[in-house]
Amino acid sequence: MCRSFFPASLSLLLCSALLSGCVVTNDYIAFDSKAAPSPQIKRYDGNEWASERAVMVAAEKTNNWQTVISVGNDVIAKNPTNVEARIYLARAFTKTGDPRQALRVLSFISGVDTAELRIERARALIALTDFEEAVKLLKPLTDGSDLQKLSAEDRRSAKSLAAVAYSMSKNYAAADKLYEELLAELDNPIIRYNYARSLYLEGRAEDSLAQLQPIIDQVPAAKPAAVAALMKLGRENDVRRLLRGELDDEKIEELISAIKEKTK
Repeated sequence: MCRSFFPASLSLLLCSALLSGCVVTNDYIAFDSKAAPSPQIKRYDGNEWASERAVMVAAEKTNNWQTVISVGNDVIAKNPTNVEARIYLARAFTKTGDPRQALRVLSFISGVDTAELRIERARALIALTDFEEAVKLLKPLTDGSDLQKLSAEDRRSAKSLAAVAYSMSKNYAAADKLYEELLAELDNPIIRYNYARSLYLEGRAEDSLAQLQPIIDQVPAAKPAAVAALMKLGRENDVRRLLRGELDDEKIEELISAIKEKTK
């Protein structure tokens, strides 16, 4: 399966632009807004945990998930009820392709129900393609009932994940609504990419392309997605123009032929 971000070299465009690849699987670019831990979460503010938390936060910022996992496992071995550490650890497991372990880590938490916990459980469920359960978890965070209690970061994360779940379960109207709300609040290129991807799945290649055009040079996955949309629209010459300078002419023609063969 293709990854959400593609290499700077577009030699792997064949993978993404076959239309049944990255643009139409449940791979999406995660939109993460890191918020301060909820006041409902019991905090362990001793010097040791403060230091360990700082290491985990710094590792997250550089996508060093193995460090988060290593430190997180050490922390919960000493303090199994450290909910905050479990949230960091669960997110790291999901990010590294082990959402079942993420859910196991979170299953030990009882008596606490926060936006952060719902978001991480939903993230893991989406990775497992259990979109219905993910939507159930996120609905109170996205339908207005709890919006006043949420930080802006948690609200955006919840809406972004819910939009992905709706899109992958083919509830495109619900996904479109959330994406439009998100973009009205914050014109984020990753959210715009995910919206474009959802529109493509919906069969709206022209609208998908319109979302991709402003972010072609900002999100590496946007150019392969634009190739897919252009091919869907039969605009082969625009594909050639888009890729000229990235691939030689022979490779471009191979790509176009491969896509046409795949979509017969």
